[in-house]
Amino acid sequence: MDHACCRSPRSTSPWPAPALPVPSALAPEQPPTPEELYAFTWNLATLLEAGLPLEQALAGLVAGTEEGPWRRTLQDLARAVTAGLPLSTAMARHPHSFSPSFRNMIEAGETTGLLLELLQIKACLLSRTTYLLGQLGCLNIHCPLWWFCIWGGFAWFLLANLQVTADPDYGPLGLGSWVAVVLQGIVWSPAGAFLALGLIQSVRLALTRGDSILGPLVETFLRALPGVAPLYTAHVTGQILLVWRTFLASGLPFGSALATSAATIGHGPLAAQLQVAARRVWTGFTLASALEDVDLLPAAVHQAIRTGEQEGDLLVHLDQLRTWFKAESEHRAQVVAAILAPFGLLFDLVIMGSSLAAILVPVVTVLGPL
Repeated sequence: MDHACCRSPRSTSPWPAPALPVPSALAPEQPPTPEELYAFTWNLATLLEAGLPLEQALAGLVAGTEEGPWRRTLQDLARAVTAGLPLSTAMARHPHSFSPSFRNMIEAGETTGLLLELLQIKACLLSRTTYLLGQLGCLNIHCPLWWFCIWGGFAWFLLANLQVTADPDYGPLGLGSWVAVVLQGIVWSPAGAFLALGLIQSVRLALTRGDSILGPLVETFLRALPGVAPLYTAHVTGQILLVWRTFLASGLPFGSALATSAATIGHGPLAAQLQVAARRVWTGFTLASALEDVDLLPAAVHQAIRTGEQEGDLLVHLDQLRTWFKAESEHRAQVVAAILAPFGLLFDLVIMGSSLAAILVPVVTVLGPL
């Protein structure tokens, strides 16, 4: 397969590249959806595999994208690459659309000549991320900020008048103290819904923008969370093994594979440990020895690496392990989705019911004596 177009990300024009204006910071761009980013990555890899130069491939993607913010981003990307900028540098002009891990993977592909392979890996990972987000989309509270404002405002009014409502001799309804307790429970029950929503948003943040400023904090939180921790670990481990397998099959040094995998998963604790392991490999350590201190990787990975090095078939062991972790992440996502599905409906009902109660009870409180 001819990957010449992937190994030459710069323009072949003999003229010097003109300076391009940086997109205005006063008009922040709208980040693409995971589906849009996946389609872009997969289609770009397909066009490059067909032998098109990078500039023509980007121009074709722009022509096939509907008018909107994402199309304008792709147009600027195509102009920058045509002017002579590397693809990773052009992506850096749009930090809201292309995360640091995405740009690091593209830069590694430009450096090693594996741009096509790493684009295919990224497309595969985005496909997995989209699937996991679909599984976790069962808890989907529409317009949560709107619901929170309504619930918070009327709940405050209700609680402010609750001492009147708790009087057993008040009004024809004869509301007792136990009714006040029930009303308090109804009013505060949406707090659980918003807590669960925050949890799911944390998972979404870790899967889509794991290298954002909150990435390390979210990663540490998810690794300590029962039920979600195995899902997140399996997903990240599968991503790392896919990068390792590609570099090993291409005959590149394993130190480069470790450094690239660290750069493509963000800047969390695991990435820092992989960077240390990469430096140890460059100094002469075997892969198994270099990974001994990487305690955030599952024990199965360490065992497979040791066995693969001893038997001389490391590539086979990496393939088997990657397939197992892919199936494991799917299974874990289905388990989490099955647990959250009934809570999603319950939380929606609780939010709507408590908001309705928070509206009606103050009205009854005020109109009761009349």
